[in-house]
Amino acid sequence: MEKDNLRLVVLNSCSNFGKLVNEQLKLIRNTDFNYMVPIGETRFANSEGKARILQSVRGCEVFILADVGNYEQEYQMFGYTNRTSYNDNFMDILNSISACAGTADKIWVVEPLLYGSRQHKREGRESLTCAQSLHILEFLGVKGIISYDVHDPTVRSALNRTSFDNLYPTNTMLEYFLENEDIDFNNLTILNPDLGATKRANYFGKILQCPIGAFTKERDTSIVLNGQHPIKSHKYIGSEPLNDKNIIIVDDMIASGGSMIDTARMAKEEGANKIFLFATFGLFSNGNKSIEMFNEAYANNIIDKVYVTNLSYIPERISTLPWIEIVDFAPHLAKVIHTLNQNESIEPLMNGKEEVTAKILQKKLLYNK
Repeated sequence: MEKDNLRLVVLNSCSNFGKLVNEQLKLIRNTDFNYMVPIGETRFANSEGKARILQSVRGCEVFILADVGNYEQEYQMFGYTNRTSYNDNFMDILNSISACAGTADKIWVVEPLLYGSRQHKREGRESLTCAQSLHILEFLGVKGIISYDVHDPTVRSALNRTSFDNLYPTNTMLEYFLENEDIDFNNLTILNPDLGATKRANYFGKILQCPIGAFTKERDTSIVLNGQHPIKSHKYIGSEPLNDKNIIIVDDMIASGGSMIDTARMAKEEGANKIFLFATFGLFSNGNKSIEMFNEAYANNIIDKVYVTNLSYIPERISTLPWIEIVDFAPHLAKVIHTLNQNESIEPLMNGKEEVTAKILQKKLLYNK
């Protein structure tokens, strides 16, 4: 039998998710072989890091799995306890590439939450962080980059020789939603928290065959609070009223969560029934303040469930709360890695629209009876 040349280098930032991907690869490839290569990650007392591959990867196709959003890892720096940041986690990716370089046949970077993706364009005297990070990966000779639901997919234009695969979790999340929620899908409306999420809302609307709407924001441009102009008022725009409607509010990420909760609250004021929030990444970036805000919204019947994926770190204190559903994407990513290693097209894994549409139609027919 031909030697299996696939290897996973799973960084500490992605250890739990990486183990799930490894187990899924074993199932797909019908083997007990452990694809995870042991790696040593050292953090010195001045915060400088290094990586060391503890097993040969000569001639192998290596997939480096990392989660730049994992902030719960602690290390000592000058006697202080620090937590890893986006920057620390991205540097760990670069260190691991360097440790594999020269011996691995191909190196892929699997970065579900793309580093710098919120600074994807330049307005005036600003950094172009995302493109800059992609240039670095390309310079280091990475074969390809795999990411999910990139904030602005056009960042791929920064690359000349390195492939860039931006995968969407929508269909898989909707399948999970269909299996877990017993609602009337004939009475559904999609909302986006701002006009920047209109394209995403349109896609949900086409799949679910339902209307979409939004709340526009009027900001007070004379004031800046926490780096933003505060919102003065909202206005609902949509083809149908929200009274008695089941609502799905969609975005690529939940940062602090304020915009999503505000949209849900305004939908309730318009008479909405059940409200579900969908986001690929649940960052909850204000920590306990974000968690308490969602706890309160759930307790006050503002939201019914929040659907996110495990593509980026979600602390256990959040994952066990009654309002959150975490969709496991290890099976999907394992299929992607397996397919690429077989030098086959992953295009079929980017779709699935027909299957979800058929299931939704079946659900609608059941409620019509």
